[in-house]
Amino acid sequence: MREDKNIKFYYSEPLAICNLPVVLDRSGNIMYVTDKKSAVIKKLPRVTVASVYDPIANTMRFGVAVCSPEDTFVKQFGRDLAVSRALEAPKATIVGIRRGKVRETSKKHADAIINTYLSKYVPANF
Repeated sequence: MREDKNIKFYYSEPLAICNLPVVLDRSGNIMYVTDKKSAVIKKLPRVTVASVYDPIANTMRFGVAVCSPEDTFVKQFGRDLAVSRALEAPKATIVGIRRGKVRETSKKHADAIINTYLSKYVPANF
């Protein structure tokens, strides 16, 4: 992959969900954890989003690469995969970006894509 100032990358943080037995008060606030040894920790996948801006066509395309929690996260592999997907089969395309709003638009949409992917793994009542 060639380096290009019109390509920006965004990554999800290494997150996990932990299920713990707890004691709640009447308001539903956690008073204390009853047994830390029985905690169940579930790692979430790592998401890499590539934002590719074409100043001539005034378009921005987004590609996504998802790394399974069981695999080792390799940033360069995720970048290469996300860029190739942005160019060949974009997850989203934005046309007509306002001048001076490229970086803001890129970050906003990349964050939304990451949140969409991670929301599949978070309980609905979270």
